[in-house]
Amino acid sequence: MTSKSVHTRLSAILMCAAIAACSVGEDTQSQFQDFTKESGQKASFSFVMSDSACVYTVDLMARFIKGQGPESVTADIIIVSPSGITGTETVTLPSDYSGISRYLRENPSEKRIDIAGTTSYYDIRWQYRSGIIPQESGTWTMNVSFRDSTGSITGAGIIITSGGQMTPNDDID
Repeated sequence: MTSKSVHTRLSAILMCAAIAACSVGEDTQSQFQDFTKESGQKASFSFVMSDSACVYTVDLMARFIKGQGPESVTADIIIVSPSGITGTETVTLPSDYSGISRYLRENPSEKRIDIAGTTSYYDIRWQYRSGIIPQESGTWTMNVSFRDSTGSITGAGIIITSGGQMTPNDDID
């Protein structure tokens, strides 16, 4: 057997192991918290990322009072790993109902943002991070604090999706 065929065979075995290790189908965890006077415009979410053979996507969502939402909203995000390592960042996200609706009509295949509403409120879902392969297995925590002087945000949530698999390097030589 040549070195190249051994390498190809080994790569195929590793690829099968990675595919078998990731759960079949797509798995979704979602959480939503209504804001209260006590919590302010802050929410804390715990979620599990336990399969290092899977690729995860984290979506952030917020609920706005219709007709009162600002054009954009800023959020301070703190993520804590299972071992306690902390990462922080501040993001500004579009939140104007009419502008997002128009953008989605013009770009129907857009998957990084979505909007749904009723006569009194609307929800926006933003893709926060995709293609995540966790370096640590276990329960992660995400703390989100919105800076909204209008008081139009009534709650927040997250959606964690797993199910995509790692892809092996196409160049197996």
